[in-house]
Amino acid sequence: MRKMWVSVISLMIGTLLAGCEAALVKPEDIIREALEGEEQPVAYEAETFHDEGFTEKILVNTNGDMRQDFYMGSIPTQSHIYRGDTMYELDYEGKTIIEKESDGSNTKHLPLKRLTTTIDQLADTHTMEVTNGEKYLERDVHHLIFEPKEEGDMRAEYWVDKETFIILREVIENEFEAYEMTTKFLRLDVNVTDSDFELGDTSGLEQLVAKEYIPLEEIPDFFDQPVWLPDHELNNWEIVGTFIKYKGVGSEDSVVVNYVDDGDREFVFEVDRNLHRVQWEPEIYSEETARDVMIRMSWEPSAHQAVWIENDLRYDLFTQQDWARDDAIRVIESMTVLEVESD
Repeated sequence: MRKMWVSVISLMIGTLLAGCEAALVKPEDIIREALEGEEQPVAYEAETFHDEGFTEKILVNTNGDMRQDFYMGSIPTQSHIYRGDTMYELDYEGKTIIEKESDGSNTKHLPLKRLTTTIDQLADTHTMEVTNGEKYLERDVHHLIFEPKEEGDMRAEYWVDKETFIILREVIENEFEAYEMTTKFLRLDVNVTDSDFELGDTSGLEQLVAKEYIPLEEIPDFFDQPVWLPDHELNNWEIVGTFIKYKGVGSEDSVVVNYVDDGDREFVFEVDRNLHRVQWEPEIYSEETARDVMIRMSWEPSAHQAVWIENDLRYDLFTQQDWARDDAIRVIESMTVLEVESD
C-alpha cells in the first residue's frame, strides 16, 4: 500500500469555545491547553473507509498498543502493530515483515500526540474554525475547519470525538484533488487482550531489517558514486541518524539522513536509485532551479517536499514542519558533495 500524504493529521479540541457554535481560534492556544493534560489511552475498536478503496480496522488498548489491519475489499494487504516500544509492519502482498524499534515515535498514533504535532505544523499556514453542536455516529464532535492562508494550499476538515479525541471523519482537498476518510463504527471500552496484538502465523513472511546504520562518509561507497548532502554545519543542522532503508521486494535500498535544526524542526533527506518512483504531477509540483538542476517542489499544509534527479540518483528533502520554499532552495544551493573513498 503506497504511502499516503494525508495520513498525518488527526485533531481534537478540549473545552474551548463552550457554548459557541463557531469561532476563530489561535492554534497555539489549543496546543497550550492540550499540553496541560496527559494522554490517557482509551480501549476502542473502529473501522474506517478511505476513498482510495481500502478499509482500515483499528484496535487500541489502555496501554496505547495499537493494531491496524488494512483490507482491499475482503483481502488483507497489510497490518501495522504498535506494541510497547516496537512497531511491526506485515506486508501480505510482498510477503515480508519488518520490525522497527521505537524512539518514542510509537505514541504518534495516540490522539493527543497527533493533535499537538499537527496543529503545530499548521499553525503558521492556516486559520482554524471550530464548530460545536454537531454529531457524527450519534456522538458529539468538534468540527474543525482549516483554511489556508495562501492560495493553492490544501484545506482540511475534521470531525473529532469530544470524549476520546478520535478523529471520525476527515476531508482534505484543493482545486485539483480531494481525500476523504469516514469511520463506519466506533466501539469504546472493548475487551482487548494481549493476544490481539500477536503477530500470528508469519511462516510465509520474510523477516527484513527496517534500517541499518551507515556512517556518513560511507554513503558514496554505498552508491558507488559521489553523493550530494545538505551542509549541516552551514545550516545549523544536527545529524541525528544515518541509515540504510529497506525499500521492499524488487526495489533497491535507499539511504536516509535525519536532521534537526536549531529550532528542533525535523528534516528527512533520502537518496536512492529508484528513479521509477518519480511521478511528476504538474498540478501538485511547482518547478524551481538550484545548482542548475530542476527541483520539483510540493508545499502542502503539513508536508513540504523537494525532489530532483541528479547523476542517476533521486534526492528527496522532506519535512512536516513549517518551512519556506526559499529556505529549501537555499539548502539545496549550499549542498556539498561527498566523494567515494579511494581504496
